[in-house]
Amino acid sequence: MKSTTKLFGLACIAALGLVSCASDELKEAYAGEEISFTTRVSRSAPTTLENLDGFYVYAHAEGYSNLLINGMKAEKEDDSQYYGLENKVTWPVDVNKIYFWTFGPLGLKNFGTPEFTVTGHSIKGITVKPDVEYGGRYHKDLVVAYSQAERQVQVPLTFNHAMSQIEVRIKKGAGAEEGRVVKIKGAWIVNVHSKGDFQFSTSAANNYISWDTKDLATYGRKLSAPTRLGKETHNVISNEANGGNNSGLMVLPQKFVPWTTGKSANVVEDGPSANGIGNNTKGTYIMVLCRVETQHDYPATESGSVDNPAIGPTDDGKGHIHQLFPVVKGNEGKLVYDANAYGYTCVPIGGEWLPGKKYVYTLEFCGKSSGAGVYPPDDHPTPSDPGTPRPDDKKPGDPVLDQAISFSVTVSDWSESNVPTKMD
Repeated sequence: MKSTTKLFGLACIAALGLVSCASDELKEAYAGEEISFTTRVSRSAPTTLENLDGFYVYAHAEGYSNLLINGMKAEKEDDSQYYGLENKVTWPVDVNKIYFWTFGPLGLKNFGTPEFTVTGHSIKGITVKPDVEYGGRYHKDLVVAYSQAERQVQVPLTFNHAMSQIEVRIKKGAGAEEGRVVKIKGAWIVNVHSKGDFQFSTSAANNYISWDTKDLATYGRKLSAPTRLGKETHNVISNEANGGNNSGLMVLPQKFVPWTTGKSANVVEDGPSANGIGNNTKGTYIMVLCRVETQHDYPATESGSVDNPAIGPTDDGKGHIHQLFPVVKGNEGKLVYDANAYGYTCVPIGGEWLPGKKYVYTLEFCGKSSGAGVYPPDDHPTPSDPGTPRPDDKKPGDPVLDQAISFSVTVSDWSESNVPTKMD
C-alpha cells in the first residue's frame, strides 16, 4: 500500500462552483505536523465533473526559494470523503504561512502544461477541442482553488469552475403565422477562442482566475435527422436532463464582439482584458442549418403559385407547401421547390463568458416579432453539409426572410435557477 497522508480539509464542491466548508473545524498547526485537507463533493453539479477523483497540489512556504509541494497528487481513498497525498508533507518548523494552488480532476494532467514556481502559477496551452458534430461531448471540466494558511493543518480550499458552460436552444416564436413550419439540422457557435493559458491571479476578482485566450474555432452539433420545431423549446446543445446526449459546451472564458458586415465600434486589441478574461475580437455568431416553409391543407391557387412558384405537395397530396427558405432556382433562374434543401442562417452575439457561469441562448424563429436570421459571412463553416448557396441578389447580413432571429440569453451559476437577462 502506498504511503499517503489523509487530507482532512479542502474543498466543498457545491453546485455553483464550489463553496468552502465553513463548518469545518480548523486545527492549529505545530511544527512538524502533517498538512492535511478534507473534501466533500456534490454529485449534483450539471457538469462533466460528477465527482472529484483527485487533484494536483502546489504549495509555497513563506521564505523558501523552492516549492514545498510541486504537483503532488491527492487521490480519493475508496468511496470515502478523504484523499491521500502521494508522500507525507509536514509543516516546516520555521514557517508561519503557506500558499496553496490546486487544480483537478486528475484526468486533466495532460489537459495543459502546469508551470508553477514560487512567483508564477499557471497552466499553459489548454485546448478545448473544436467539434461540429457532437457539441461538447468530449469537453472537460476544470476546477481550481487557491488558499493561504497560517499554521493550519486543515487547510480550507474553495474550488471554483474555471470554464464557462454554453447551451443553445431553439423554438418557434409565439404568434407564428398559421401553417409556418421550421425544420432544423443543427446549430453552431462560430469564432470562439479554443486555446488559452490559465493563470492564478492575485486578485479575488473571478475567484483568482485569469485567462489569456486565442485561436478561433467552431463548436456545435449536427442532428441525426431534421427536427421540426413545435411549441416546445428544442435543446440543440444542452446539459439539461431532457437534453439527452446533446452535450452542452464547456468553453474558455472570454469577452467577444458580435459578427457584423461593417467595422464594430466594440473591437479592441487581442490579449487579456482588464478583468483577466481573454479578449476575442473576431465577430461571433450562432449559425443554424434550417428550412422554412408554409403549409396549407388545400390546393394551391393560381395567384399563390405566381407569387411563389416554389410549391410542392403535402404528404397526403391534398394540400401544398410554399418553400420560403432556402431560395432554390432552376436552370432558367426561376424559383423551384426542393424538399431536401436546407440553408445556413445566423444571429450575431456579443458579450462575455465568465468562469463558473452557465449561458443559455434561446433562439426564436418566425414568431410575431422574429424572423429566420440573416445570411452568414461567405467564409462560414459548413459542417459536413454545404447547404444551399446564398442567392446572388443577397449579401451577408441580409435577412433570409423579412426579419432577424430574436433571442435571449439567461445567465446562471451552474447549479442555480436561470436569471433572465435580455440581450437585443
